[in-house]
Amino acid sequence: MIVSEVQHKLAQWSSENSTKLFFDLYKLICHEDWLMESFMNVKRNKGSVTAGVDGLNVKDFEKDLDDNLNNIRQSLLDNSFAPYPTRRVMIPKGKKGWRPLGIPSFKDRIVQMAIKMVIEPIWESDFMSFSHGFRPQRSTHHAIRHIVWVCQNKGGGESYRWLIEGDITSYFDTVHHKKLMHCLKQRIKDKKILLLIWKFLKSGVMENKLFKASKEGIPQGGVLSPLLANIFLHELDKWMYDNYSSRRAQDKARYYELPRVSYVRYADDFVVMVKGNKPSAEEIREKIKEYLKNSLVLNLSDEKTRVTHINDGINFLGYRIIRKRQTNGKMAVVPQIPLSAVRRICNKLSDRKSGVERSIISKIMAVNSVVRGWCHYYKYATTVNKYFSKVDQVNFWTIAHWLGRKYKSSVPELMKRYYRTANFEVKGKMISCKTWIIEKSALFKATAIKHENFKVIAPKENPFLLEKVTYIPMIDQFHTLYETQSNWMGWTERLDQIDLKNQLLEIYGHKCSNPECSTNKPKQKGTYNFWILGNLELHHKRPFHTFADSKQANDISNLELLCSRCHKEITKQERAYLATMPREA
Repeated sequence: MIVSEVQHKLAQWSSENSTKLFFDLYKLICHEDWLMESFMNVKRNKGSVTAGVDGLNVKDFEKDLDDNLNNIRQSLLDNSFAPYPTRRVMIPKGKKGWRPLGIPSFKDRIVQMAIKMVIEPIWESDFMSFSHGFRPQRSTHHAIRHIVWVCQNKGGGESYRWLIEGDITSYFDTVHHKKLMHCLKQRIKDKKILLLIWKFLKSGVMENKLFKASKEGIPQGGVLSPLLANIFLHELDKWMYDNYSSRRAQDKARYYELPRVSYVRYADDFVVMVKGNKPSAEEIREKIKEYLKNSLVLNLSDEKTRVTHINDGINFLGYRIIRKRQTNGKMAVVPQIPLSAVRRICNKLSDRKSGVERSIISKIMAVNSVVRGWCHYYKYATTVNKYFSKVDQVNFWTIAHWLGRKYKSSVPELMKRYYRTANFEVKGKMISCKTWIIEKSALFKATAIKHENFKVIAPKENPFLLEKVTYIPMIDQFHTLYETQSNWMGWTERLDQIDLKNQLLEIYGHKCSNPECSTNKPKQKGTYNFWILGNLELHHKRPFHTFADSKQANDISNLELLCSRCHKEITKQERAYLATMPREA
């Protein structure tokens, strides 16, 4: 069975008939190929190393992979599969307290992923274009761009100026189970799959070795939870579309001179844009509140659900969206970096001053990973160079003071020894800048990342109908075709790879091992072409999966360091060759 072809057919049938009911889906999740593909998708997720209440993670499960998958399959076939309670842990939620996170057992994650792989292609045909949360080929930036585009007054006259910031109180903890099952039955009529989902909803949680039954809610952190959350709030999307966003509703509002409304949602956070006055926006807010309470048994937070003018700005998904005057004298709606976000990243970098016993490599890699991730998320905002310079300033002095304590030296002396020019590659371009360079490790500069306009267009049709689309977990949806080594954050067990990279750096002279690579050309005197650790990627000459023992695969003779472009090209060639090989029967 080819999973992607089956998903394509499911998406095609659901798109052609919006009222089609699907039966006999349970046999798909019981198929060996389906479970194997489900396991591979779960394994790609970084959370696969975290164990549930049974104490098993991906490494334990892989030791006897075939038998474990066969046991899951047999329990599904004889209807004896029973999910474990979800392990609940509390994670920080800014300064506001703690958020409960549910961690299912590894076997439960595989079954949940198998269910998701079946029902997601069906429901993607029904989801609205203004819903962006936890969906393939959509992201937070799509939702932000949607708001900016709607509120931008390009045609003159009155525009959308009043915004309703919607926030549902404890949404994931208050989802009504029976109403959720009623929503699922609008498309899914396979009783076995519905019963399996019901078992997951009622599996309960385990916190501090105490069991608690689940009367309502879906655990945050489950593989299936984001999709179920979208299916439940799809009822709100349909209500907003029928009453405000449809062509008929817009024509009615224009004819009777009623306020016109636009709407965008990301998971349980939504923004309603109103073309009218503040009383009209407050009236619409009350109607939404009444619908959520009466139809979905959900409560809208009175404190967080505010009516705000676009000139005052709102915070949404980490960005600040505001209308302000530009340098050309015209007013424009722009996404900005909130000052609170800058303070958080600066405080996070400052908190890493302790631990002078840590190696230079691990310290710089940990800081670089934080800075790179933060800058890549906010690079679509305006005036990014102003805030990125602030981050660089804090990062410079943080590392300077840390090095001073480590080497017991003054900052001027350290700068003479370690502050030099380095060349970084950002999106195929070489950028030169001065930074700390110690033990062949360079501190990444935030200002090396420049402002970009977000141009990724969300698909208008079901993404599973697109050509050559295979199922990709949500967390990996924007990864490239090849898997790169994830950056070591400084607290995970990845010391072996750092040592291997150091050995290879010495062998290849701190450059790409591909002799034809253009980056190996000599640079100007006084500059340092920094193909080290963060820029170079570990490549196995003979594929890793062909070895029975990982130690043999990671032998120095089987490894080489390549720049990202060479690694991508070589990996494409290898995959193209493997695609021509005949499949095993």
